[in-house]
Amino acid sequence: MRMRLVWVVIGLWVLSGGAPVRAAGVVGDGTPGSCTEAALNAVLENGGPVTFNCGGAPLTITVTQAKLITKETIIDGGGLITLSGGGQTHVLENDSPLLTLRNLTIANGYTTGNGGGVYSRWKANLTIENCTFTTNTSVNAVYDNDSGGGAVYLHSGLLTITSSRFINNRAENSSGGAVHILFGNAEITDTIFEDNHAGGYGGAFYNDGLLDGKGYIRFAGVTFGHNSGLGQGGAAFTWMYPYQPGSRITIEGSRFTGNTVAPDVAGDAFGGGLRHGNGALDILATTFDGNTAVNQGGAIWTGDGARITLTNTTLSGNAADDGAGSGLGGALMVAGGSVSLTNTTLANNRAGFMGGAIWGASGITVTNTLFAGSLAGNPWGQNIHCGGTYVNGGGNFQSPNGPDDRACTTGITLDDPLLDALADNGGPTPTHALLADSPAVDAGKTSACPPLDQRGRARPFDGDSDGKGVCDSGAVEYTGFDHPSADNAAPYRAAQFTDHARLTWNPVTWAASYEIQVDDHHDFSSPVYHETGLNAAILEKQTPPLPGGLYYWRVRAMAADGRPGAWSVTDTFVLMQP
Repeated sequence: MRMRLVWVVIGLWVLSGGAPVRAAGVVGDGTPGSCTEAALNAVLENGGPVTFNCGGAPLTITVTQAKLITKETIIDGGGLITLSGGGQTHVLENDSPLLTLRNLTIANGYTTGNGGGVYSRWKANLTIENCTFTTNTSVNAVYDNDSGGGAVYLHSGLLTITSSRFINNRAENSSGGAVHILFGNAEITDTIFEDNHAGGYGGAFYNDGLLDGKGYIRFAGVTFGHNSGLGQGGAAFTWMYPYQPGSRITIEGSRFTGNTVAPDVAGDAFGGGLRHGNGALDILATTFDGNTAVNQGGAIWTGDGARITLTNTTLSGNAADDGAGSGLGGALMVAGGSVSLTNTTLANNRAGFMGGAIWGASGITVTNTLFAGSLAGNPWGQNIHCGGTYVNGGGNFQSPNGPDDRACTTGITLDDPLLDALADNGGPTPTHALLADSPAVDAGKTSACPPLDQRGRARPFDGDSDGKGVCDSGAVEYTGFDHPSADNAAPYRAAQFTDHARLTWNPVTWAASYEIQVDDHHDFSSPVYHETGLNAAILEKQTPPLPGGLYYWRVRAMAADGRPGAWSVTDTFVLMQP
């Protein structure tokens, strides 16, 4: 259970299991020269909160020996302090119930063991908040994937990371270029892993098992960019054990971009972005783009009895290609277990041999999913998109369609879904928007439709304005929505099903005000509610009391000179009276 830290102004107590922990103190007397390794040693002895008073400029304190933390401790660098290992030692060794690092940089740590920056021992929990880990290194004398963690190594505890950055850390001859977890849980949010490297598995992140019981790893709002590994998992390697039922790994609102995996000593190069084995993995509202594996699974490789769901996810421009005519599964390689794709877009992926989008023979179910622009290098034009004909959940599209290519599902619609380029279409990750005349608009299976699309827009939406809200195929619901900075942009509205309609929309950059219309007929010939001059700083409006039933509504921006922008595409809500 995560511990809640409560600060009391008088006495600055920290409650922990009912017993107070003494404040450790302050490093320095206000001058840079007073902030020494010896001063740091003195305040770390008692545990508790540690702060720094070293002047107003950034300062690096280089340690000559790793600081062993045995009591619950908070180290807050105030955004100015770097603790450096000087390329000679790891910086911190955690053997406490909880070590919290806050507003701190850990740099140039080095070890020939585990955890170049921080080594967290057995059942020692670690929390990292608004920190940077850079240029830390762990080195193994011989190749060993059970070791590593260029920045952080954690054994059988809980790792919590928020709003942090892991840049250019390395695990040589081992795994987890930035983070290595052995039998532990992790919650990682709003964090960047960039340019990390492992000489083994997991260029940025590696885990081997979870905590016993209902173990978990969760990534939310995490970016893995341009990391590299050898063997398996260019950005991340996640692994669970069959004896850990009820455990789950979740990736949501995240991005894997430009990661690579190259062959290891065994010649394997699987999963340019992610390699997952065993257990349940849910991937939600996430983009994999521009990842590369030399052998299999340009974006994702999975096997070993894994159970994966991809929902509202985009796999774009990934490749499995050795440059010599080999490579399977440009986006996804399914070597075992089961995979379910719902409202997923696979676009412009490439395999050196076969399966530009997916390679795998069975265990795959596909619903409301788009296959577009896949390429494969085999000279017969076979299995360009997929390596099997998978279970059809309905609402699927495939294009282009060569005469010798395989259909990815039974009964799939062979038609170009007309995707726009990968771009910022709103939401936390880039996506492929549907063009206005796309046949995928209102063509999905609504009963399988998630309530939101990848950007967080409401589904289903009446994209063809026929008065019926039907789910689109693919990760993005068509709303006729221009980017908010575009001239004549139309706001986005979130559809509501409630007894009180609260209408919301996104901002338009140039708007001075907004105008709303609500009608019980889709042509807005006699609006039952119409209001102009709505404050541009407020992006929602509660309707006045209306009789129960189905309503149509739309909103548009008004410029300061009175010029109206485009109406948003009409959407609906239902009022259910008590």
